[in-house]
This record gives sequence, C-alpha cells and structure tokens, in this order.
Amino acid sequence: MTAEGLRRSYQLPPTLQRLGLLTSAPTQQLAHDLRAGVFTDQVELLARLPTARIFSRPQYPVAMLPYLEQLHRDVAQLLPGLHFTNFRAQVVTLGEMAPCLNCPDAEDVLVQLQIGARQYAQHTGWQRGYGPNSRPEIDDTQFYHIFNQALADQGSRHRLVYVRSELAQHTIDGQQRFGLWRLTAAQAETLSTLQNSTLQLEDYESFRILPTDTVMAALRSFTALGFLRHLRPMQRLAAEARLRQARFLAREDVLHFVPGSVGEYRGYPYYRSWSYTRLLQVLHEVSNGSFTPTQVHDGCQHAYGTLRFQLGRRAYQTALYQANESPDPRLFQLVQRALREQHIPGKFYNVSAAIGQSKGMVVNYIFLSPAQERVIRQKHLLELTDPTLTEAQRYAEELAADAAADSAFHGEQ
Repeated sequence: MTAEGLRRSYQLPPTLQRLGLLTSAPTQQLAHDLRAGVFTDQVELLARLPTARIFSRPQYPVAMLPYLEQLHRDVAQLLPGLHFTNFRAQVVTLGEMAPCLNCPDAEDVLVQLQIGARQYAQHTGWQRGYGPNSRPEIDDTQFYHIFNQALADQGSRHRLVYVRSELAQHTIDGQQRFGLWRLTAAQAETLSTLQNSTLQLEDYESFRILPTDTVMAALRSFTALGFLRHLRPMQRLAAEARLRQARFLAREDVLHFVPGSVGEYRGYPYYRSWSYTRLLQVLHEVSNGSFTPTQVHDGCQHAYGTLRFQLGRRAYQTALYQANESPDPRLFQLVQRALREQHIPGKFYNVSAAIGQSKGMVVNYIFLSPAQERVIRQKHLLELTDPTLTEAQRYAEELAADAAADSAFHGEQ
C-alpha cells in the first residue's frame, strides 16, 4: 500500500521544487522514479534530498558510546554551521521520573554535548539489546530534539523533522531505519497537507520547542512567585539540572520538574476512590497553611452526601456528589466563599495534570494571591481553570474564547 501510494504521489516532485528543496533535473528524475514504482518505503525518498538523511542502526557500532557519538555527528551534518564538542553519554535509571507506575527500572540515555558556549543535555528512551544478535538502541523519535533545542536558541527557522520508515516498523528482525529532514515550518506544513502523498512527517514538537532562555526565565518567574519555596538549595539545583535535560513546549511544563509545586489530588491507582477529606488536606498544603479547615466530615465517600468543615470559627457545609472521575465543583464554590468570608486573600485554581509528577487519575491545584495571579496571566505562565465551574460552563467558556480569538484573527486580515 505504501509503494502504491508513493507511485501516485504526483504532486510531490513539483511541490519539492517549488519549496526550494529540489532543483529541476532531480525533480524530473524523482517524478519518473515515482511513476515507475522504484520506491517501496517513504523514507527512501530522503536519499534524493540534499537536506535529509536516512539512518540505519546496523551501520553503526554495537558499543553504546561510539554508536551514539557517531549518530549525533551524522545528524549534525544536516545543520550547516552547527558543530558540537565534549560529547558524553550514560544510561540512567529514571526513578520517580519514570513514565509509568511500578517501573522503577525504566532507563534513559542521557546525552550531553556543547554547542558554542552553551551546554546541552537530553534524556531519551533507551532499549537494551537482548539476545546474541540484538543491539541497544536509542528512541529515534526523540533523541534529535537536542539539536532542535539548539536551533530554537539560535533563532533559526529550520528544525529537524522525523520521517518514519514503514518497512522498519513492520520488520520482525528489528532492523531500525528512520529519516530526518531539515525543514522550515512552512515547508513542513505544506508537505504534511499534500494530497495524494503517503509522505508522513512527524513535526508536532519540532517547531514548538521553547528557547532555553525562555524556559529559564519561566523558572525564575515561578521562583519569584514562591513555587519553589519548599525546596532546599540542593533540591533547587537538582530541579534546574532536570530542566536543562528536557525539551519544553509550554512554560507551565517547567513545574513538572519541581516536585510539590502544585497540589496533586490523586485517585486510582494510588487510592481506590476519591476522598474530599484528602482533597481538603491537599488544598491546605498547597496554600502553605492559608486554608486550614478543621472538623472535616466527609459524607460523600460512597454516595451523594454532605461535606462539612470549619474555617476559623465558622462552620461550612454543602451537598456533594461522590467524587468519582472529578471533584464536585460545589466543593470549590464553598471553599472560595469560606476564603472570602474569612478575609483570606487568594483563590484556588485548577491547572494541567501534565505538570504533576504522579501517574494515574490526578487533578492538580494551586493557590494564588491576587498579585500572583496577575503576574501569571500577564506572563502566560500557566493556564488557569476555575474549579467552581461545571464541565458545561467550562466548555461554554472555551467556545467563547475560541470565538473571540477567531474574530480577532479575521479582524487583523
């Protein structure tokens, strides 16, 4: 099917020439070979393109360090003027940063290198070789982003875009083959939407990587706002080291590497069910003691019921649904009212579960003073969601925001 799709990719050769990726004579030869059915795998097209390259694992040394260093040097050849020195690599156990529960032995390879005066590092998935003929391999869909980070830092329009090999994906013997292509965002978008072509580019991360200076500025902002106040000096240094070993697509992702910066209300598989008592404790901790409920009674453990607590000298209660997939927003309506009546400046906000470190069913909350909220919104550090809103109300707000954004865009045209 892939070979037949390539044979019918009539628009691909002239599009490559129009985008400046191929000159006239090679374009004509490519069109001829596509019609003749020369190609059986989309990655084979890259051999005809001066800004692309095919990589095959069997062509590299078996030993880890020579394999990784030569692979990275071959990738760097696609980026004129980008040279690296001081290459190092080591296999590390992920521990608490493992992507799943109960997988403490999950491993990454940590690659470090220097480009100009700047040090770069990246964690990438690592698969050890098993059996007499197998080779250890790096995750080919991720490792090259260390170079995209350098390109983002340099303000380059180009990024490396991944091209998957259909043949390698379905080969049992594990012969790894993939392609990388140096493109601009406009070129990648045009090729990705090209009709009658089986060419599939995976560029969803490449052009969204934030420059290192932007990430470190976000860290400084979160530090000034007090998000790291609970960390000891050595813990802060460790958090910053982890930040420099990852790629970020949004400023809020910084907090994923700062344990305890958000309040994580955890359900399955840590707990069999949600608990409003436990949620109130999470809110107490994330507010740094500003919200201190006492005499909590949770009558909603297994069914619809009533939650009661005391704040200051006043008692508060509300009817709530059992907290199954998400907490009842009426709890936060009560909590926010209690904060106002007790003259406690600040509100609770829901933030993305992706910035926490727990796995499974998790909801994340932060507590912000009015001044902190203003800074966060002005600098676009976090996407804040009002936990007092129902799902229907949140959806209506999102639709209204999208409509306003569309109206503003068309007004500028």
